[in-house]
Amino acid sequence: MLDIDWELLLRYCERECAPADRERFDRWLDADRKHRAFFDVVALGNGLGPCIDPPPAPSWRAGDRVSRISRVWRGPAHRLGWLVAAAALLAVAAPAAMRLTNHAAAPARRAERTVSTRLGERAIVRLSDGTQVVLAAASTLRYSTAQLAAARDVEVTGEAYFDVAHDTAHPFVVHANGATISDLGTAFDVRAYPTDRHVRVVVAEGRVTIADAHVPRAIGVIERGHLAQVDEQGGVVTRVVDPGPYVAWTTGELVFDATPLADAARDLTRWFGTTVIVRDTALARRDFTGTFDRESLDDALAIIGRTVRARVAWRADTAVLVPLPPH
Repeated sequence: MLDIDWELLLRYCERECAPADRERFDRWLDADRKHRAFFDVVALGNGLGPCIDPPPAPSWRAGDRVSRISRVWRGPAHRLGWLVAAAALLAVAAPAAMRLTNHAAAPARRAERTVSTRLGERAIVRLSDGTQVVLAAASTLRYSTAQLAAARDVEVTGEAYFDVAHDTAHPFVVHANGATISDLGTAFDVRAYPTDRHVRVVVAEGRVTIADAHVPRAIGVIERGHLAQVDEQGGVVTRVVDPGPYVAWTTGELVFDATPLADAARDLTRWFGTTVIVRDTALARRDFTGTFDRESLDDALAIIGRTVRARVAWRADTAVLVPLPPH
């Protein structure tokens, strides 16, 4: 996965970076040749015109898979020129990619930015208040470009990990599929994919307050080391957990703990960007426990197959898990 701090990249391109942020972005560029290749295509492009003063002695490399950035820029319409060309270029270079959109709203409405990841992608967003968000695959984050202290709120579909900047006077609020999660300065994971039956919140640090969007009152306070599930009626069920496995995805690990194979298949699809399905209902209910770090999809499926007694049948670009016959 190509992790990109979209918010920093945009500030860097618009010359809005403080010196420390510019140095941090330069370190990111130097950390991996894929970062250089991505920035070469998106920011400098082939004849698109630089949006910053290029660093000295650049060593751009082509040929790496890059992500796609789609954005409506603030300011005069002529600034869209390089973006249109970049989008056309990147549509060829990276058919599966990440998108970042900045909506120019009417004066009565706040300007809003949307970050979306596709299958097999992950994004890092640092908000102007200092909060950092890691966005999982096939997820969307919406937030105000201003992020005024009086209105620190975002909306997430999919999964995201929030490391919230402390502000006692102004809670940070996450809206996710009918639930609202509020805190003052902590770290927590929110999972709310459309296919999930519950909104899941895991608190890694501090504590959060959970409420139903349709009920003007809190329905639960969740402490560090607890998991909460919120159903469609606003009911909350909590239990004590080790947060580590639930947030391991932010550092490149995919962890399953007694996960029904049907749910694991959906996570594998998001993680690897290749469709994995389980058609057999009995097999779909079998639990799988395991951790994947640097394994390929083929290796992961082989491990799962040995564990739950299944084999993989490929149907075009889809991996189908099929139960093995009884002994």
